[in-house]
Amino acid sequence: MEQVHAGGGISETVHGTPRKMPVDHVRAYRGYRPERGRTTRLRVVPSVQVYLDISFGTPPRLGNAHTVPAGAVYGMRTGPTTLVRSDGPGILAELSPLGAHRLLGTPLWTVTDRVTDVVDVLGRRVDHVVNRLAETPGWRARVALLDDALAVRAASGPRPAPQVVWAWQRLCRSTGGGR
Repeated sequence: MEQVHAGGGISETVHGTPRKMPVDHVRAYRGYRPERGRTTRLRVVPSVQVYLDISFGTPPRLGNAHTVPAGAVYGMRTGPTTLVRSDGPGILAELSPLGAHRLLGTPLWTVTDRVTDVVDVLGRRVDHVVNRLAETPGWRARVALLDDALAVRAASGPRPAPQVVWAWQRLCRSTGGGR
């Protein structure tokens, strides 16, 4: 784990590496704690990543619009937006498209350019994990708990078709060139 202190309203960011989840499913975990009394604006750029974000304080807002759920899935993005955090720590899992499909059990077009309540895609049982994460002291323990929970979920999730896995791996190796 690496701890990073940064400006811009984030007072603490902790990076964690998946131990039980394959790296081609979960790329990284990040624990964060906004600086008390400051609002943090994060620019969200177009991306093929899917993020599972669990906030333990005031739920963030997307752009100037609506408050997002405390446990949210941020789908792949085709355009930029802003995420505004104001209070309380949280933990984020960065999912690859293959990992998101396996964990969410839904076609990714259903979450693209959307923020979805984690309960809507993972079911009510996820509430127990969210509560345990909030009660667990220390980033290392939180990352381990989330990694364990995602590994259990992935074991029962749908497997992508072999040709989809092959195509995705080829795109990753070629950095999108396809040849």
